[in-house]
Parts: sequence; C-alpha cells; structure tokens
Amino acid sequence: MPEITEGMMSIGGLTADYKDIANRTMKIAKILEKGKNVEITTPSGAKLTMNIEGRTPERDTGLSQAWRLGKSTSGRSVLGSGRGNYSKHVSHR
Repeated sequence: MPEITEGMMSIGGLTADYKDIANRTMKIAKILEKGKNVEITTPSGAKLTMNIEGRTPERDTGLSQAWRLGKSTSGRSVLGSGRGNYSKHVSHR
C-alpha cells in the first residue's frame, strides 16, 4: 500500500490494539442489536433520531481480513439505512 508511511507504523491508528478494537466493535453491535431507537445530537443542536428495532448490525472487526492488500482493521458496527425510519431536526443558531 503506497500511501502507508513509516511514520504511520510507529504512531497513529496503525499502532492500535486490534483485539481491543474488535472487542469494542462486538460490544457496540450487541447494544445496537438490542436497541430500539438511536438519537445523535451535535454540539450545534442538530439532532437525528432513528428507529433501529429489528435491524441486525454488520460486525466488521477486520481481524479476519487484517493486512490483506488494501485492508486494515476497520472496527465498525454498521446498521443499514432503514429507509424512512428516521427524523431529523436542525437548529440554526
């Protein structure tokens, strides 16, 4: 991967504890799996509320694919878009 530099290998994200990232990913996925609603609020007051009931999160720890060409550990729990199951509120200050 040509964009990887020697500095990235000694500081930053590539020095992460990948097993810890995988554990956190699985923990967040379990929370999402049991959840019914998610609310995200920004410091400026924008708010997004979504119904996530019955949706299964994708668990991408990246450990099984770590260091394949072009792929490093992701560490993410993702829910599909759930079309129409959200509301938003934007506050302009």
